[in-house]
Amino acid sequence: MTSIDPGGEMGNEFENFFHWRIVNGVGVFEVVAREMIHPQFAQEFGGKLKSLIRIRFARRLLLIFRHTKFMSSSAFGALLEFAKEASQAGVRIALAELTPEVKVGAEILQLSMFIPIFEDEASGLAYLQENSTA
Repeated sequence: MTSIDPGGEMGNEFENFFHWRIVNGVGVFEVVAREMIHPQFAQEFGGKLKSLIRIRFARRLLLIFRHTKFMSSSAFGALLEFAKEASQAGVRIALAELTPEVKVGAEILQLSMFIPIFEDEASGLAYLQENSTA
């Protein structure tokens, strides 16, 4: 498994939201925010996610939520908007390692109907690498 930690200009632009790397062609984004409470932060977070699609960063993206303890409805809404835009652009996405607190919110919203959710990073990567043409 190859892993690249790119850093550089994009790393600086995204560091308030995630730490990222590329693993076998999959963009892996570890969300660093412990809480996503304020609507403005959720909006910025959603904008950063959507920019990954617009700049054609990767055709497969995995978001890791192991540090996030709370997400507001605005933050979940940003994820749903991201999922919609990713689907329209042909970008496969998945979520992994949701903390118990975030997992409860995801279950209430039935988020897994729109975005595949995995217990661990390895499972999410395996899913994104299945039948991949990228």
